[in-house]
Amino acid sequence: MKSLPYDPMKDFTPLMAAVEPATCLVVNSSLPVNSVQELIAYAKANPGKMSYGSSGVGSVFHMMGELFNQTAGVTIAHVPYRGVAPAMQDLIGGHIPMVFISVSNAMAGVRQGSVKMLAVLEPTRYAKLPQVPSMSEIIPAFRKPSSWFGFFGPAKMPPDIVARLGTEMRKAINEPDVRAKLEASDFAVIGDTPEQFAALLKDGIDRYGEIIKAAGIPPQ
Repeated sequence: MKSLPYDPMKDFTPLMAAVEPATCLVVNSSLPVNSVQELIAYAKANPGKMSYGSSGVGSVFHMMGELFNQTAGVTIAHVPYRGVAPAMQDLIGGHIPMVFISVSNAMAGVRQGSVKMLAVLEPTRYAKLPQVPSMSEIIPAFRKPSSWFGFFGPAKMPPDIVARLGTEMRKAINEPDVRAKLEASDFAVIGDTPEQFAALLKDGIDRYGEIIKAAGIPPQ
């Protein structure tokens, strides 16, 4: 953003990164590719004809498309949507050939056979889909920054309160029934410490910033 009204590092106290959704690359079933390697070859053989959908400019999925371009050596145009649902609808309808999206939003199309999942975007394979390779296996330079959901407090919270809240939150998220429900919704539980969450936040700002600069994405 051109004028973000807060500083994410200074104006909040990190408490816990809670979960990270599993994410993936899916293509329309009619696209004549069955692997990431074939997709790269197809994009290079059809310059200017490929596009990918995302949930909007600046979204994690926009960033993943640009990271894919940068690490695969291809130029695939970005088509931003107002959320994941319309992007997925246009993929199934054949209006766009591929999208970067969460696994939970992709699975209905995968089961119906209207889309093909070529890779998960996290650094390792997703335990529930062990047959699907991770993008990092295929393109070692593709290193997805974390796309967590977490908890923050206001700036300068007293350390004893931060420690207590962090402890109780980690206890709660690791309760067997809570963890089972989250994992059933394709979330990986993180449940880290406030210090680890602060480091994760800084790492994401730095690495997403590198992707944005390399792609020349203008501030909105």
